[in-house]
Amino acid sequence: MSNTNTNSHRIVLGDPVPWFSLPVVTGGSFDLQASAGRWVALSFLGSLADPRAMAEVAELARLSASFSEDHLVIGCVFTGQAADAPSLAAISSPTLSFLADPDGAVSRQFGAGQMPRTIILDPMLRAVADIAWDIPQGHATMVGNVLQGLPAVDDSAGVPMFAPALMVPRVFSFGICDFLTQFYETQGAVDSGFQFDVDGKTVTLSDWRLKRRSDVAVGVPEV
Repeated sequence: MSNTNTNSHRIVLGDPVPWFSLPVVTGGSFDLQASAGRWVALSFLGSLADPRAMAEVAELARLSASFSEDHLVIGCVFTGQAADAPSLAAISSPTLSFLADPDGAVSRQFGAGQMPRTIILDPMLRAVADIAWDIPQGHATMVGNVLQGLPAVDDSAGVPMFAPALMVPRVFSFGICDFLTQFYETQGAVDSGFQFDVDGKTVTLSDWRLKRRSDVAVGVPEV
């Protein structure tokens, strides 16, 4: 089940992914939104009757042992029925869960209807990697490289996270970021100061002991 509908059946990197809830072989359910605040790897395996699916499970189980559940959780999503659910339950852990998607609806939402794949999400549940089984570098190898390279959750934005600034990483493409940086550097920024009441009037003051920021105004022509 999901609270978001998609017609494209394709995950766009940088975008939030559809939320869903699926039953877990050990009991209970995996609710994606409850995993926010840490890295999430969703490996869509297709049918576990496929020998390759079990090979991928073995590799994911090995990788999961390297992480704590506060840093990363891995959800292995399989379609159809699990032929040996007790064996899957035996290798499950707080970091590794096996999720039943009997009719494949969630798998299709994540673009795994035709090709199994692993989608990696940042702590804000936005897709940062989409690794299909047919990737030339090898699916398991690439997944391992990406997971091992994930920074600590507090460093996931690429810059220090602190109040009162709101940090929303990976919103713009690299091209747009380069353009905005160049625009800022060529236009010349000015000290934005802050608003203060002086003798009943609002004036703009500058005091670097309280605030230090330079801005460039971006004008949008009227259409």
